[in-house]
Amino acid sequence: MTRVPSPPDMVAIVAKLSDISHRGEKIANGRLAWPSRLDFTKDCVWSDDLDSLKDTPVIASLDLKTLQQLRLQELRNLFSISYHSEQKLIQGLGGVRESFEGTPIADYLDVFTHEEHRHSFWFKSFCDRYCAGMLEDYLPQFSDMSNKRTARLVFLSMAFLVESVLDIYNRRLARDMSLHPIVRRINHLHSVEEARHMSFDRAALLNCVAELEEELGPEEAELELARLAEFLNQIPDLLMRSFCSPSLYEAAGIENAEEVSRQALEHGPTAGIHKMALASSRKFLSSVGLLPQTLV
Repeated sequence: MTRVPSPPDMVAIVAKLSDISHRGEKIANGRLAWPSRLDFTKDCVWSDDLDSLKDTPVIASLDLKTLQQLRLQELRNLFSISYHSEQKLIQGLGGVRESFEGTPIADYLDVFTHEEHRHSFWFKSFCDRYCAGMLEDYLPQFSDMSNKRTARLVFLSMAFLVESVLDIYNRRLARDMSLHPIVRRINHLHSVEEARHMSFDRAALLNCVAELEEELGPEEAELELARLAEFLNQIPDLLMRSFCSPSLYEAAGIENAEEVSRQALEHGPTAGIHKMALASSRKFLSSVGLLPQTLV
């Protein structure tokens, strides 16, 4: 039995996504109102329910200044993860585009790439202006070079997982009216455009699985998907750890960063936030064999 008996019409999907992108271009390209400086003793930049140390003994021990610095570093970390992810996406999209050269899908991927460059500019500009640059990258490349045929599947799956987590943070920060307008604006704009990218990813993944089954046959394709699922199974944990990395706490001036990271992972809300963010994505990926069923 095939997993994708009726793959979606990619040409129709990219036509719709391209039209929406075109209509939103003027807004997305609008000049952001960058403040000359942010006063982190007054300007809120992070929603406290997203604090990675919430409900841990550590957060109760922090003075107000350190707590404010921690929340700035939480946003810096989110934007750093987002930037590094965008760079991986841009790199990988070139390879995906080669498969569709001369088609409307390639044209949409040019739009997709343009939007990722724009997002990268927002994240880098914020971190450079207000945070002395970005934090380091802990995520692997969005690729699996062991087999060119399956590289597109791995790339799209990894992008889909990361985008699913970033989206829940973007949406929460965008609607928190206590935050500085520049923070809300960047998160809102990113969530709007990433929704389109995730729609493309989902449709493209269904087509990729259908193509794999047609090329290899259902049984051999199932074995190949199981191999990929074993690799992709690592990504949610790596992503969660990047949201609670020791470098985040070191940047906030908190001592014993390794131990603080452990407490955040074991007792903080990040695991629950990520579980909620990934619930539907894991269900989808497991339905096409790209994550083990036990993760749903």
